[in-house]
Amino acid sequence: MMLFGMFLLLYTLAIAPLAAQEAPKALICKFDAQVVSEFSNQWNRKIVSGGPSVTFAAIDLPRSRAQMVGTAGAVDVAVVATGGILNFVHSFNDGYDVTSVFLRNEQGGRAPAIMARHVLLSARPVALQLPGNCELRR
Repeated sequence: MMLFGMFLLLYTLAIAPLAAQEAPKALICKFDAQVVSEFSNQWNRKIVSGGPSVTFAAIDLPRSRAQMVGTAGAVDVAVVATGGILNFVHSFNDGYDVTSVFLRNEQGGRAPAIMARHVLLSARPVALQLPGNCELRR
């Protein structure tokens, strides 16, 4: 019974506020720059201009699923809604991506977003953080 109460509380705090403001059906995201951190005995950081464009489509909050579409094709991703923020999580063999879209800060049909990518390249950890924004499609 306590577990159900905890679930109900989390649903009320996380998913219900998004449902009330109508979650977008899709997001078209563009990331403008990348902070790249590579580890080779120590962390080395650099800022690189430009970044990927990604679309999140078929967003289904009750099932916590969506599709992430990019130049390499489409993959299913998990969606976690947390009080006005949609978090898309994609895991793969050598790492994962988390993209957070801040719907509560939407202005003119656009919302700020951050993509974080953590991967293992040639046995070295690499972390990328990409700021950008997403156009909401309702």
